[in-house]
Amino acid sequence: MIFEVTPDAPMRPKGTDYLHLGPIHLRTYLRYESFLTPAEHDQLNRTVMTGLRAATPFLDIALHNAAGQATAAPEFIDQLSAAVPRVPFLGYLYFEVLSEYLMLHSATPETKSYAQAGELNNWLYKRLAFAAVDGMDRLFDLARFNPRHHQLVQLIEGIESALAPGAAEYVRRRLSHLFARTALHGSQDVATFTFEGADLGTLREAAPGLVGQMIFREIRYMPRYRQLYHCFEKAKALEAWDYWNSEGIPTPFNGVIPKGEMGINPVYPRSAVRVWTARRDSKGYLHPDEEIEAVLTPHLASWWAPPRRRQTPSATGESRVEPIHTAPSPIPTQRPRHERGTRMTTMPLRLLTGINRTSEPSSGSLILAGDLYRAMPDTHTTFLGREPVDRAWSAAFDQLIPLSTTKRPQGPDFTPYVDELTREVGTHIEKTRPHAIHAQYLGFALSLAFTRAADGIPVVSIAHGPEVMAAERNGRERETLREVAAASTAIVAPTAALADRIDCLTGRRFTDRLTVIPWGIRLSDARVRDRPPPRTGPLSLVHAGRLDDNKSTITVVDALALTDQPHHLTVIGDGTLREHLRQRAIELGLRDRVHFHPFLPRAELWRRLPAFDAFVFTTRGLEAFGLVLIEAQAHGLPVVYSDLASVRELLGSTGVPYTPGDPRSLAMALDEMGRDFRRRTALTEAALHNARRYDIAATGFQLSQLTRCVIRARLVRGWSQTEMARRIRLRSGDLGRPLRTGRDGGVSLGAHP
Repeated sequence: MIFEVTPDAPMRPKGTDYLHLGPIHLRTYLRYESFLTPAEHDQLNRTVMTGLRAATPFLDIALHNAAGQATAAPEFIDQLSAAVPRVPFLGYLYFEVLSEYLMLHSATPETKSYAQAGELNNWLYKRLAFAAVDGMDRLFDLARFNPRHHQLVQLIEGIESALAPGAAEYVRRRLSHLFARTALHGSQDVATFTFEGADLGTLREAAPGLVGQMIFREIRYMPRYRQLYHCFEKAKALEAWDYWNSEGIPTPFNGVIPKGEMGINPVYPRSAVRVWTARRDSKGYLHPDEEIEAVLTPHLASWWAPPRRRQTPSATGESRVEPIHTAPSPIPTQRPRHERGTRMTTMPLRLLTGINRTSEPSSGSLILAGDLYRAMPDTHTTFLGREPVDRAWSAAFDQLIPLSTTKRPQGPDFTPYVDELTREVGTHIEKTRPHAIHAQYLGFALSLAFTRAADGIPVVSIAHGPEVMAAERNGRERETLREVAAASTAIVAPTAALADRIDCLTGRRFTDRLTVIPWGIRLSDARVRDRPPPRTGPLSLVHAGRLDDNKSTITVVDALALTDQPHHLTVIGDGTLREHLRQRAIELGLRDRVHFHPFLPRAELWRRLPAFDAFVFTTRGLEAFGLVLIEAQAHGLPVVYSDLASVRELLGSTGVPYTPGDPRSLAMALDEMGRDFRRRTALTEAALHNARRYDIAATGFQLSQLTRCVIRARLVRGWSQTEMARRIRLRSGDLGRPLRTGRDGGVSLGAHP
């Protein structure tokens, strides 16, 4: 999308530095502290004071350095690193100072090219964050940013070696002054103030910025935060909007140095906002397409809470994960993979699911199912499938039961077929007694049987795409999809684009039940091999997938006849159009440039992928997700893709789009990539970075958490389906993204994302 904001007069760009929000956090807390119970109030004060006392030696060292003392830089950095787990705000200061150092002092050709365009090199701070903390691409939490001195030097050397020698000294000098400025009240003398022996009342007056930041973070970890969220955050949002208006800020950015985080003030009275959908050209630039009517309104975003875990220092100075204890739940609890070292009793979650096809990894959905339920170790999953059964693939499930009811398609025999299948499924439900049912494919026969036989067991429906295409073509299929949606407590789609199509098919009656949980692959199995330096010239291309009309492999075959360079293409897959595609390649004189291989097991496909220069994706209709795109990117392949909404949602600027179904548009994109080896190098780096966002372990965790919320909601009697969906959304927090219709303009004031 493209947003055009036109103020009534020229405006100087202004940022809102979240590092200075501490006094606002403290002032808001003091205004509404009566909302806390006495026990919560005492616990909050104890936690804040425990952290401050443990970090007092470093806090005073930082003030001494701000006043002119010069602690040795390595010692300063190591003490800073040790203090971050006690006072997480220091991690934010540490990161911002290093980001500033890199962006202001970098002198690489990449940085110079950005400077010529009037921009800072934002890639530097991203590389810093992702290299410094494992998993930062999945949970961007700067409280975990605390490299020691030797790690700091290694980090900067890996980003720009010339800057490594001066990094530690810069941090010492800059962070000391920034800490004094953001932590202390303006009336305090940095040369004489000390944290040693100060009580909380004194610190609220003398260091409101620091105390406010700590209180803000601790409140967000309270078990009751979901009930307190609007009380505390709405007041801050109103104050922020008022400040932006009084300062003349229609488009605030986050920080002192703009880092690509731009927002729109939803209540600015002196500007007009126009909105367009946008199309992307072959170079990645956006162009206005269709103007839409949109009104920005000042609403607070949906409730959000951080993951219910935190890093705490152990007696040895190491960090460990510590669960936050709440009242016991009547259903099993689950831990993320990284929490498995903690003491926490876990009962398996019993799930029933299935796909009404032969039980083997012969399609993207079946491969996904095998990976997904392997990624949920605290579950006991029974899978209903069809014979023959691939024994290696079926090991992903605790039990695989072949269905015996004979399959019948939509038509006169479909109703008795579903009735018979429902009776068989009901028998399996009685035997397995699942806590929840996962109905794969939102509108096919087995999902219909699951929902009809559930008898009060909550159903989470998981959309895969083909059932949505069928429902868009056929009225009976549409009625089946609507029946399953109506009976589901939650509906999961892998992309917002697919969720929106489901929302349209169901008349937007179940919007509150729709949740987006992206799919993923087993990233731990992907291996990026050494590749020869990119060259200018013809490309070795690969395309993998089902060979049918929707996948539109014909587009790339026709495109090769239009390219200026003699690119070569390998097509991997089976389907109804395989022979037609082979004949088309011969007709176009491409017999020696287009090669066909049958469907390959994933391990073999992954072994071959690094041998190619680029991957070509050609689907022209609906694509639910496109796992093969992430597989290609995970192996370092630049991707040329048909510009569909769902694919654009996954790849964005990390791939090269072309007009779906247009061979000439694809030919131009391929020739441009063949000529520009520097761009291919950049796309390889972008591909690897983007692929890291889609780990099947994250998909499994999010789906498991949503399922547990569904079960917990079902246990409370008297809730309507709509109320249950709303409560699930509150409990599941930010794990899955609820579908947004675009009517609300959400604003959230909080810590750095």
